[in-house]
Amino acid sequence: MTLRAYEPRDFEPLFEIDRAAFAADLAYSRAELRSYLRAPGCRALIAEEDGEIVGFAIACRERAGCGHLVTLDVRPGRQRRGIGSELLRAIEEGLAARGVHTLILETLAGEDGARRFYERHGYAVVRRAAGYYQGGRDAWVMAKRTVPDSTDSKGSPG
Repeated sequence: MTLRAYEPRDFEPLFEIDRAAFAADLAYSRAELRSYLRAPGCRALIAEEDGEIVGFAIACRERAGCGHLVTLDVRPGRQRRGIGSELLRAIEEGLAARGVHTLILETLAGEDGARRFYERHGYAVVRRAAGYYQGGRDAWVMAKRTVPDSTDSKGSPG
């Protein structure tokens, strides 16, 4: 698997993966997806295997020191092979290099598999956002400090 930056020719495969990976009321419209891909401060990372796009992540640098993981999509049938973990690791590293120390995301409440995936990668539930998604479905808001504190557990510089 290789990771690379998004290119405009990637749009259709990304749109198809998002539609396949999420229920219709959770998947992005073409306009929404384009908006994130073109937004200043947002970056998309593509995962490829044998020339085929198998996943992608979009994250944005927001206010000072904070970032937002907009989406992490892996093509159905390619999930549970480490693609999502590699995308998440790389997107976190890229954001940290741009000064982001805390990353926030939302995932569907009641979708325990996604919540557990993020928890395994160091994210914790911050709160439940009632009616976050279309149709009134709730989301878990999760966060992770992506850059470790410069002090050790005793409070002295590391």
